[in-house]
Amino acid sequence: MPPKSLAILTFIIITLELFFLISKRNISNRYHLDYLIFFTGSILLLVITHLFGNLFLTPMQRFYLSNIFHITSLILYFQHSLSVLNGFRVRFNKIYLLLFFIYFLVALLSESQIFLFNHQTRQTLLININAKYFGNLSDVMITKLILDISIVLFNLFKIRKLLLNSVFLKKKRQFKLWIYSFSFMYVALIILVTALYFDLFNFRINHIFVVTANFMSFFQVTLITFHPTILIYFINFKNQHSKNKFDSNSHKKISNLFEIENFHLNFNVKLNDVAIKTGLTNSEIRDSIKNFSGKSFNDFINEYRINYSVELIKDSYLDNHTVISLGVKCGFSSHQTFFKAFHKIHKTTPNKFKNQYFLNESKNMNLIQ
Repeated sequence: MPPKSLAILTFIIITLELFFLISKRNISNRYHLDYLIFFTGSILLLVITHLFGNLFLTPMQRFYLSNIFHITSLILYFQHSLSVLNGFRVRFNKIYLLLFFIYFLVALLSESQIFLFNHQTRQTLLININAKYFGNLSDVMITKLILDISIVLFNLFKIRKLLLNSVFLKKKRQFKLWIYSFSFMYVALIILVTALYFDLFNFRINHIFVVTANFMSFFQVTLITFHPTILIYFINFKNQHSKNKFDSNSHKKISNLFEIENFHLNFNVKLNDVAIKTGLTNSEIRDSIKNFSGKSFNDFINEYRINYSVELIKDSYLDNHTVISLGVKCGFSSHQTFFKAFHKIHKTTPNKFKNQYFLNESKNMNLIQ
């Protein structure tokens, strides 16, 4: 497949995936899915720069901008992964600002003809930019390599520890496999680019390199698409269309009832209550919930209640109230039902969840400091 054709195929896949992920964003997954959406968007911008950048950017601007999108995508990917493992939206580490500052500083020095290294590449085509336009990029290439590897190692160290203790992830082995596969492919790509720039292979690769770099980028997209935290959305999507019963208008009415009116906070909500409020029949409500979320009516409502209880726990509600009071506030008529529903979703008790959450928050604050 020609290099540009592979890039166009990557562009199509990423665009479809971006719109699909946006359509799946809701109150229960946005704490990690938002990072994945922005990650996918940064990859899309990278591909657009690759395909159309020559229409409105100079070769050097394309080079620097591509690197920025590349680093940004790596950080966002790990932010998503850490959020999944923690069960809450992880804040950006301030060290990333320092890393971007270092990159911009080295790029500025290189543009000012101030170099630490002085290697002029023999390659005539670096990725898809003609090398005749380049000045000395040795410092920028080495800096990018060091920053990328540092980001990967820094986050893999945190992920390794979190995987041992996380109560929010069921399939830890698959998640670990995808994280390490993505990291390996990313590091392999940047090492390959750097090695080619410094002529470590003693010959010019030109278009073979272009194909290799595009193929590895495409493989990264494939790994993203079949990531364990994304794949479930595609499975649901397939089931919805095969059954051909999903009615977006009906589901919107149901979702608005819970997300806007907080109907789930009422005690003993029954199917007929929702039918009266939405104007839908009982069977339409059941079918819509089942086809959209794969859940029963009771599980669907309880998920909203549990999500609300998690928000209260994170706001230190349990510091001044009992767990029973928390269940009542979230719409549960008995503490047994609350405990059972909470354990079904999070595989732990509210108090253990609270302890794990604030322990992770404390560790993150220590890392920032």
